[in-house]
Amino acid sequence: MSTEIIDRPSCTETLVSTEFAELRKKYDSLLTEVEKNHNSVAEFKRHADVQVALNNILYASVQPKVLDTILKEVLLLVLEIPWLALEKKGCIFLVKEHQKTLEMTVHHNLGRPLLNMCANVAFGRCLCGRAAQTQQMVFKDCVDADHENLPAGLTPHGHYNVPIVSKGATVGVLNLYVKHGHQPDATERQFLSMVASALASTIERNQTETRLHTLSRAVESSGSIIIITDCDGKIEYVNRQFTTVTGYTAEEVIGKSPRMLDAYETPNNIYEDMRKTILSGNEWRGDFYNKKKDGQRYWLKSIVSPIRDNHGDVSHIVSIQEDVTKQYELAKKLSYQASHDELTGLVNRREFEGRLERVVSENNPDKVEHVLCFMDLDQFKVVNDTCGHHAGDALLRQISKEFLATVRKSDTLGRLGGDEFGILMEHCSPEHGRRVADLILKAAMDFQFIWEGRTFKIGISIGLVAISEETVSLEEIMKCADAACYMAKDLGRNRVHVYQAEDEDLAKKHGEMQWVERINQALEEDRLVLYAQPIVAVDESFGDPLQYEILLRMMDSEGNSVPPGAFLPSAERYNLITKIDRWVVKTVFAHYNTCRNHVARLTKFSINLSGQSITNVEFLNFVLDEMKAQAIPAEKICFEITETAAISNLNKASKFISVLRRMGCQFALDDFGSGLSSFGYLKTLKVDYLKIDGMFVKDIVDDVIDFAMVKSINEVGQLMGMKTIAEFVENDEIKEMLKLIGVNYVQGYGVGKPIPIGEILC
Repeated sequence: MSTEIIDRPSCTETLVSTEFAELRKKYDSLLTEVEKNHNSVAEFKRHADVQVALNNILYASVQPKVLDTILKEVLLLVLEIPWLALEKKGCIFLVKEHQKTLEMTVHHNLGRPLLNMCANVAFGRCLCGRAAQTQQMVFKDCVDADHENLPAGLTPHGHYNVPIVSKGATVGVLNLYVKHGHQPDATERQFLSMVASALASTIERNQTETRLHTLSRAVESSGSIIIITDCDGKIEYVNRQFTTVTGYTAEEVIGKSPRMLDAYETPNNIYEDMRKTILSGNEWRGDFYNKKKDGQRYWLKSIVSPIRDNHGDVSHIVSIQEDVTKQYELAKKLSYQASHDELTGLVNRREFEGRLERVVSENNPDKVEHVLCFMDLDQFKVVNDTCGHHAGDALLRQISKEFLATVRKSDTLGRLGGDEFGILMEHCSPEHGRRVADLILKAAMDFQFIWEGRTFKIGISIGLVAISEETVSLEEIMKCADAACYMAKDLGRNRVHVYQAEDEDLAKKHGEMQWVERINQALEEDRLVLYAQPIVAVDESFGDPLQYEILLRMMDSEGNSVPPGAFLPSAERYNLITKIDRWVVKTVFAHYNTCRNHVARLTKFSINLSGQSITNVEFLNFVLDEMKAQAIPAEKICFEITETAAISNLNKASKFISVLRRMGCQFALDDFGSGLSSFGYLKTLKVDYLKIDGMFVKDIVDDVIDFAMVKSINEVGQLMGMKTIAEFVENDEIKEMLKLIGVNYVQGYGVGKPIPIGEILC
């Protein structure tokens, strides 16, 4: 009994054991709950730290500061976050524009060797370069072989390399140093990715603002006029150049239409076409003739383009305009000069013959009649020879005004060359044409020319020919008029002669025989004489170049000097010019041999050649033979050819130039600009000098258009490796202007007058 009582537990003990087990169970449960709460608190605190850090970084990234300052502040904020286990060092790279290269922009606590080594890192190189190339975060917990840029003595550490990506493109890399052996968790990676996103937004915004600022400055300081309007054509913006050109301030034009500038000479259909083109989404180009605030007119060349909104609709219109008034004036002047005689203002021979060609070639079913007059002044040579060319020019200007006052406004009065004039009277009967010709004759006979106290009377010979449906060609009608004029002279001058069929043969025979005889006789009697005019370097530091252009004169049977303009045109017309050129070449070479010691000091002689000669193979052989026979050093010779002669037979002229240039001779293109031919010919004609026509040079001081023309010719010549020579330099003021432009040489009465060639060789 007693044993059983001792071994059996009591009810009290059983109860205590059960309660303890339940209590232990509750304790364990409570402990688990406490641990869960502790983890939740830690996680909450970590989340709060992340949010605070992100807020600070976002706040710093949106401050109105320069980009480098913002990047530096963000880097320092990241380095101060304790739970990232970072060392207090790092940097931010930015991608160089249009390059696959990182450039270290900001840094903290990095040594000089590392700064030098990592200043620029190519995509794919080292850890940061791989992050840039792959656009993936690259993490290493220790320095190892993956570090290609590794300076000596660097302590063990790890790296975060976080790519900064904007709109699918890498714009930079955030580089952070971590403690050696650190292992990141997902929160760290997510946090650094968010930092990189904030940096990407900051960089993109800064680059956009920079581009906009640059664009704004470019637009505002542009040399072009820029106008922006809304789609209804109301001005919203104009730049400074608009105010400079028009005189209107931005405040005066905002909200108004650009048509307020219209000079009322632009047709409405131009504006309608422009608006239709723009609203259809296309670019429009055209010219406007506008009016400034002060009433002055100007020309604009415009490019007008639509600006579309995000929906693709045209919201604004931008117009970029260039003030081309000077170009228009230059083109107008060049066009005028191409068709008018500079001295008298009358149409020139080319324009006159062009109008005559139109009349002759047009269909004439109604048998409309026209009249052509060919006029030649008598006694003009007396004035020219006794008083000089200035007097002759003044006479031509005055008599031209008398003729203009006599003809109808619908008639074309032209100066055909020298003292020759023509009148084209359209829709005019021969009877009325004769009455006009008689009035011209009377005006000439009544005209008195006074020069320096001397009074001169002149006469005129007029040939008149009717133009009808039977007229075959321009050449035919000009021959007829020329023959009639010749008959007027032959019959006693100061008269009008109406063309008769037999006039042409008689005039041709007499005219040809007269000039052939006079020129041939002058050659036989050695009455051709040579003059020399100096060509001087603009820069006097080069010294006296002793360079001369050879000029030709003819003495008549009475010993009077005949200027080249009086006989050379006829020599060319009757194919005598090559004979004259042969004489000139032979004579110049002979002078060289006569005075070889003196000539040896000369830079060169410039010899003028005609178009007929430079296209003549026999003449080329003659020049080569003479140079060889007289032992002439080729470098002493420069041949001058006119622009018109050269382009009239470009292939033969180019061959002539090429052969003699290979020998060492040089070439000058004379009177450049007078023919108004294309600069493109200069690419084919290999010449050494470009002689700028005197018609552009003589008024260069007072005429901005002439200045622009000379400057343009000089620039093209210099660009193509040619030296430039300006003709008609009459004073030091012109010479100084040419020096300013950059012309190399000058020639004219202000530099040196022509003198007999013997005087420079003795």
